[in-house]
Amino acid sequence: MLPLNELPDDALSCKKYSLIAPCIEQGMSVKQRSIETGIHRSTLTRLRNLFRSGGFSALERKQRSDKGRSEVGCDLSELIKAHLIALPHQSCATIQRMITRICSKQGWRAPSYSAVRRIYKNLPRDLLTLSKDSAEYKRLYEIPKALAPLH
Repeated sequence: MLPLNELPDDALSCKKYSLIAPCIEQGMSVKQRSIETGIHRSTLTRLRNLFRSGGFSALERKQRSDKGRSEVGCDLSELIKAHLIALPHQSCATIQRMITRICSKQGWRAPSYSAVRRIYKNLPRDLLTLSKDSAEYKRLYEIPKALAPLH
């Protein structure tokens, strides 16, 4: 059986209702239902109250209002990327502390560690490889002396 967070929205609503249905239809106590299902009493009470106030649609998963928005602005994101590329052997925590000092001087809101880490994870791997290993860069992009034209 799939965990609740992996179910599609309509199946999740049905599953939530099936947990509280005996409490609503047959008058079973939430405590007894909690013992039967292994779901905590406060969770079942919350689901029952949601259903009573808004019906079946109240059991559906709500969309986040801030979904897709970044907490870091474009300028700050570019600054973080520049530091991550220019200082490839520094940890994300070190970069975050450096950026925090810059932000405090500029009067900007400092990014969290997780924001810096997310930007790091979204950087192209080949770019990070090239910034970390100049020998790899030379191997890929510089012409060997044997092939170079004579001047």
